[in-house]
Amino acid sequence: METGDFHEKLKAAFDTIGEPTIYEILKDDIQYQKNSKREAELEEAYMAMRDTLTKEQDKIIHDLLDCRDAMNVDYSAVAYLAGMRDVIRILRYMKLL
Repeated sequence: METGDFHEKLKAAFDTIGEPTIYEILKDDIQYQKNSKREAELEEAYMAMRDTLTKEQDKIIHDLLDCRDAMNVDYSAVAYLAGMRDVIRILRYMKLL
């Protein structure tokens, strides 16, 4: 199996298995909860001013946010993979694997 194929399969597994674990941790993370609240406030402010934007401006904002969301999902999957690799290295270093 090529590395790219393995990474894609790992991302798919992460989507199924990893997300519940992440959400369980995030619900207790104070900084994440503050950022989540701030995001909700900003979204509300955006929705209030949305009708003042041109269609082009609105599309640019949506495209930007969609792109950032996609990048964050990809980053999370790669960070999860990196963490797994680090655990393997640590276990090998400790001669437990």
